Amino acid sequence: MENLIASGWRFRLVAGTVACCFCAVIGRLWWIQVCTADRYRSAAEENRSISEVYPASRGKITDSRGNILAQNKEVFSLRGDQELVTAADREKFPQIAALLGISEEELREKLDPPRTPETRVNRYVLIKKDIDEDVAKKAVALLPKTVPDEKGRMVSRSYFPISIERRFVRTYPLGSRAAHLIGYVNREDKAVSGVELALNRFLEGEDGWRESQTDGRRREQPRMRSRDVPARDGYSVRLTVDAMIQGFAEEACEKIVREYAPISSSVIVSEARTGRILALANSPTFDLNRFSSEPLENQRNRAVTDVYEPGSVFKIVSVASALDRGVVTENTVFDCSLTRAPYRGKMRALPREDHEMDKLSVREIIRQSSNRGTAQIAMRFCEKFGEHAYVDCVRSFGFGEKTRLVGASGEQTGIVLPPEKWDGLTITRMPMGHAVAATPLQTHGAMSVIASGGLLMKPQLILAVADAQGNEVLAFPPTPRRRVVSEKTAALVAGMLREAVGGENGNTGKNANIPGYAVAGKTGTTQKIVNGKYSNEFYVASFSGFFPADNPRIVITVVIDGPTYYAERWIAKRDARGKVMRYPNGTMMMEKKRVRTRAYGGSVAAPVFREVAEKIIRWLEIPPSAAE
Repeated sequence: MENLIASGWRFRLVAGTVACCFCAVIGRLWWIQVCTADRYRSAAEENRSISEVYPASRGKITDSRGNILAQNKEVFSLRGDQELVTAADREKFPQIAALLGISEEELREKLDPPRTPETRVNRYVLIKKDIDEDVAKKAVALLPKTVPDEKGRMVSRSYFPISIERRFVRTYPLGSRAAHLIGYVNREDKAVSGVELALNRFLEGEDGWRESQTDGRRREQPRMRSRDVPARDGYSVRLTVDAMIQGFAEEACEKIVREYAPISSSVIVSEARTGRILALANSPTFDLNRFSSEPLENQRNRAVTDVYEPGSVFKIVSVASALDRGVVTENTVFDCSLTRAPYRGKMRALPREDHEMDKLSVREIIRQSSNRGTAQIAMRFCEKFGEHAYVDCVRSFGFGEKTRLVGASGEQTGIVLPPEKWDGLTITRMPMGHAVAATPLQTHGAMSVIASGGLLMKPQLILAVADAQGNEVLAFPPTPRRRVVSEKTAALVAGMLREAVGGENGNTGKNANIPGYAVAGKTGTTQKIVNGKYSNEFYVASFSGFFPADNPRIVITVVIDGPTYYAERWIAKRDARGKVMRYPNGTMMMEKKRVRTRAYGGSVAAPVFREVAEKIIRWLEIPPSAAE
């Protein structure tokens, strides 16, 4: 009886224990399958999900003739997975290493290093980067195509210990050509400056992607692929720049550096009627392919970031405004020998001249670049219409406001003082290009007003944007900003500027003249301000002009900051002690020597204009002027 009772107790204990275990298992299953199902399902899907990005190729940048200035180069790298290396793979290491141009020891160190229990397997090791696609494919092709399974049977291989990774590298085939306009993309594939930055949303394209799932061995299951979106390559951008003319401008800047050792220089070339930039060169410059090793100072687009007093080139503003408003005619005469002139009841000091002048007409004032004559023209204008009207005319030529050139990072507005901030000399100094500051591109735009028939055109750098198939999706026509002076006035001033280059003796721009072509233009020479005073050693020399004068086609501006200029001059001969030597009759002995002298725009910048213009004439096959 006792045994039966004991046996029943044991039975109930065992049964109860088994039942509790089943309940626990059922409860755990219920908890997993019902209460926390979403969490485990998400974790499982995450472990089985794979996502791959298809990188988009950045669009090209070309010049107006289709020459490539910037493009993406496809490069390939080899990546390794140490976990997938087999004995058969190790036998191929010598051949793979020889193909890649590396040592076998280096390859083994990356793919099959010595392992310890504490060593973690690297499943994403870089073997070699930036290699040709053919080399990468040949390296992978050397690996065995089959591997033994659990039962020793040879089966096709799903994954290899070496894989090919594709990426794009931005390259600039012409190196430093148009560097300040194009800009560049940095090592992180971020656009930094120039057109690359300004039109980045068109150029960068959109990456594609693929979402799928894998099995327990991390093999993709194509039937489980949920999304497969192809990449959309970036649009290409066509510039107004002509790579050949850009080369002419950059060669000119290089020559300026060799001959005059300036602080900097800028050469700008554009179409007269459209405002399209054909070339914009600066020195110093930099190589777009080596931007990371180039000084940041060289990467600045000085044509839009550096300001200077434009000097006599600015005289076209005062003369054209006065002619357009009827204040003077081309034959109105002013006494340019005066040192002071009345203005609003007070005598004002007139600026100095480079040489003595007498009474000159407005036409002669431009031809001989008279400071005093231009000042008196502006004074008469202000007495009739007021100083604010004069400043409005200055601003209408584009001074004191940004040009809004595409990609012109860091562009400056320049300085045009309102009448309230003028001092007693401003009325006589601003008309000759002092007491005002401008960028080289602003000065170029002002001369373009005369060349375009009185219109201020927006400087244009982009011609069109096209998709990957070459279909044009955006076009950019020439855009006038405003009319500055009448077409008649512009033609009249153009004639005066023609005389300043190729007229009678006394013209300041004669070194820019091209036989057979009617060249119009104006020189500029300004002293730089050093320690708050105008320096007698440092100058900015410039020349801005266009041709043919009777039917303008090309505008060129040359600005040279701080040139060192030597010229032959007759100077007093001195002995070893520095004393002036004389003949027996007391006459001073003279000798001809090359001495450092003032770098006038006519002697330094005008010849550069002529050299660039002559090359453009040959390249564009511009016919000679009929009148010439």
